[in-house]
This record gives sequence, structure tokens and C-alpha cells, in this order.
Amino acid sequence: MNEQIVTDARAIYRAAVRGVQADALMSRLDWPALLGHSPEGFERIVVVGMGKASMAMASVVEARFGDHIAEGVVVVPHGYADSLPYPYRPPRRIETLEAGHPVPDEASADAAHAILDHASRCREGDLLLVLLSGGGTALTTAFADAILPEEGRHAIRLLLGCGADITAMNAVRKHLSILGGGRLSRAAAPAQVLALAISDVPGDDLSVIASGPTVPDASTFADAVAVLRQNDLWERVGLSVRTHLERGLRGEEPETAGPDEPAFTRTCTHLIGRNRDALDAARAEAETRGYRTFVVEEPVVGEAR
Repeated sequence: MNEQIVTDARAIYRAAVRGVQADALMSRLDWPALLGHSPEGFERIVVVGMGKASMAMASVVEARFGDHIAEGVVVVPHGYADSLPYPYRPPRRIETLEAGHPVPDEASADAAHAILDHASRCREGDLLLVLLSGGGTALTTAFADAILPEEGRHAIRLLLGCGADITAMNAVRKHLSILGGGRLSRAAAPAQVLALAISDVPGDDLSVIASGPTVPDASTFADAVAVLRQNDLWERVGLSVRTHLERGLRGEEPETAGPDEPAFTRTCTHLIGRNRDALDAARAEAETRGYRTFVVEEPVVGEAR
């Protein structure tokens, strides 16, 4: 193979990766425009995050706001904390936790409760800054009290193997757990919430990224049950899972946070990175190297096998 083509291909790939790294994406943010005033004007800034990129995002945020950050926690997969790439520095004021991915573990439940604890301590005049990226759902799954953890994890494994798309999967996961579906904004009220999201899903649906903890959720318990039945999983999930969902159908369990939730009047969720950013960076690098480029934007979807 032509050596120059190999060199160019590697450079184009590196440019694509660089185009969606946390510092590249966050350096272009207009913070006052997003918040209505300077972030330093809040009484306290509390930072929480979930997902594979959340530690790098926290590093950028801490470098930007320093001592203005009162407390915080981010959650990454096991092993990620030791692999933070240069030039990021491990955050000091923001704690880093590790948890299970793609199947949640006990550490995922602990992480979800830690994030909710930080959010619930927020008061009017505070800012809850939420950092979201791919993998956030599994990393912060704490099952509803009535669900046996092992039966909840078994249900997740079944979903991962059944061929359901991410939207259908999340309709179930939101109704088994305590954090997704707008519940983080609900917990933080009446504080102001700003969520910054890096998308890992086709279509960049904010309600799907990390199960949409800061956006209204249109899915219902009925939708969750329908997904399990349509994929022949209803009889295969544990009794505690079925019982919880049936209680939800009867209105005996609270729904996720819908569009009328008051907390959303003080919540802004902003998409800062997506697949198109990587494509644009790759295209720009290719064109500087003399290539004619074509960007194919159709999302890659389909049964994983």
C-alpha cells in the first residue's frame, strides 16, 4: 500500500478523534449566553457527570471555573480513571467514580445515589452543571427499591441481546431505574441546571443520551412493558421487574418527568458534540491533504450481529 496514503489515513483519523474531544468541544462555548449571566454569579457551582467522556469534561470545567466549584462527582467505566489522556488533568474538586458498563453493577447504583445526593443539596441560586456522554445510563443505574438488583441486571442483559434499538431499550431502563427520564432536574429544583451532552446515538436525541436525566421524557410504563412483550422478554425478566412495571401501569409508581415538570423551566440541555463534528474534522484534514471528500450522513443503525 502507498505509504503516503497510510500516513494520510492516520492523520485524518486523528483529526476526527481530536474534533470530538472535550476541550475542543467546550472551548467554543459561550457560557454567559447559555446561562443568562456569568457562571461565577451563582452562589455555588455543583458538577455531576456520567459517561465515558465525563472525566475529561470535568477536567476542562475545573480548569475553567476552579474554586468556584463547590463539589461534584463524575462516573466513568472501570479502568477509565487511569487512562485519562494528555493534556487533561484528573479533577481535584470533582470526585471520580468508576462503575459497570454496558451492564450496571453495584458501583453503578452507588454512583447514581451519589449524583442524586449532590443534586438534592442544590438550592435556589446554585448551578448544577451536568456533563453527559455515551455510557451514562449503565454507569448510573440504581434500580427502583422493589426491583432485586440481580433481576434488574438480568433484564438489562436481555435487552442488550434482543435487537431493540437504543430508544426502545431506554424506555425500559428509565422505568426500572431512579435517575433517567428527567429525574435529575427534578431532584435539583429549584436550582438552575445546565447540561452539556456529547451524543453517541443516531439522531442525537437528547432524551436518549445517558437516558435523558435533564430533559422531559415522553415514554411511559406502558411503553416499557410493550418493548419487553414485543421482544418476547416479558416472561423472561424477573418477577420483581414485572411487578414494578405492573405497579407503574396502575399508577402506583411515579412516572418519569414529563414536559409539564416545573424543573424544566430552569433547565437547559445543550448538545455540544456529535458524530458530525468528527466527520467535519476528518473532512477538513482530508481536504488540506488534497483529497476530494464526500460526507455520508446517514446514521449507522441495525441489528448488532
